[in-house]
Amino acid sequence: MFIFRQASATVFLLALFVGFTCHAEPVITKGNLLIATPKLDGTSFEHTVILLLEYAKDGAMGIALNRPTDVTAKQLFPGVELSVTVNLGGPVHPRSTFILHGQAYPENIDSIDIVDRVFLSVDTRLLKLPRNNASNPIKIYQGYAGWHGGQLEGELARGDWVIAEGKAELIFQENNEQLWQQLYSRWRGQWL
Repeated sequence: MFIFRQASATVFLLALFVGFTCHAEPVITKGNLLIATPKLDGTSFEHTVILLLEYAKDGAMGIALNRPTDVTAKQLFPGVELSVTVNLGGPVHPRSTFILHGQAYPENIDSIDIVDRVFLSVDTRLLKLPRNNASNPIKIYQGYAGWHGGQLEGELARGDWVIAEGKAELIFQENNEQLWQQLYSRWRGQWL
């Protein structure tokens, strides 16, 4: 019995030691936020926060959450009465439209679930549907950021990005221009 307790204690201490000294590779998945580090200062991704929309071994795509433009949905889409700001989602296909919204729509509007209470659609018809602003926020993006297989992993290994969990409260917050500072400060342990 004594040997068993001693062995159990040794296994526990070893597991505790390994748990505190080994750093697991970050898990990259759809719905993660990529937060640019200062290594990207001076590039087009300086101070950028990207929501990953898709991730696979052969590549990834996401949209920059904190790049507002001076254009509104009402100006860009005929027949749309929303004065929601259109954001620059990234440099790839800048005329492609991506809409993040906070609740599922009827079956005739295609949407995919990104994270809890965050859905993605490319169907601009949903901009004409009635909605409750409080329970169904909307953000509109033009263009996206893309990575070929292994590229994002290389950028993460170099320290260009840090990963955070994507949450509806962050994604839909009113002033996304402050999002990078808020998240990067948290990552560095300087809670605002």
